[in-house]
Amino acid sequence: MSDTKVTMTFDEFKGVLAEILMVGEDRLTPEAHFMNDLSVDSIKWLEMALTLEKLGVALSAEAVWNIHTVGEAYQCYVADFGEAAGQDDAAF
Repeated sequence: MSDTKVTMTFDEFKGVLAEILMVGEDRLTPEAHFMNDLSVDSIKWLEMALTLEKLGVALSAEAVWNIHTVGEAYQCYVADFGEAAGQDDAAF
């Protein structure tokens, strides 16, 4: 059996964010801006960044403050694993 980690799909990623942010997954489009569209404050943003780190995404302090949309957060997650997104995530 392989120890290789599997990248979450965008839908799975949205599920994680929906729990953290306490919003419906339907609001978490790739273009959704965390502050403008989802009213994410700095405390909630920090909680989200810490959760992403627990998922294996190593974020520098600079990177955390340069992610503005759900799509950017997912791309950062995918890039950290060095894998291309799955077929369902071709819109990215």
